[in-house]
Amino acid sequence: MSFANQDIEKKINDARWQKRIVLLFDNNQNSAEKQLKQWQKVNLDEWDILIIKISLNDVQLRQKYQVDQSKTLSILIGKDGTEKWRSDRLVDFSELEKLIAKMPMRQNEKNIKDSD
Repeated sequence: MSFANQDIEKKINDARWQKRIVLLFDNNQNSAEKQLKQWQKVNLDEWDILIIKISLNDVQLRQKYQVDQSKTLSILIGKDGTEKWRSDRLVDFSELEKLIAKMPMRQNEKNIKDSD
């Protein structure tokens, strides 16, 4: 495994139980950049989201997450470390927001914030 892969794996492991992770797999068409631009006005900290862009050349992570090199894909990994959602198209953040809002951990976070 290359150092880049190790760094990404470490980020993913360190974020467990702290952040939701969106992995953006690019297919050299700048789709990941387009997705990031769509989401640039979103307060990702409010949603405890960490975005990690995976390059076309990152073969090991593509194999791990079963993402073909020709694909652009977004994968949401929950705070528990499991995959919650994937999409092979650009997605408006409101779609992801609705999904996260239904998650039990997000509902617990909201209840804690509301009681403060």
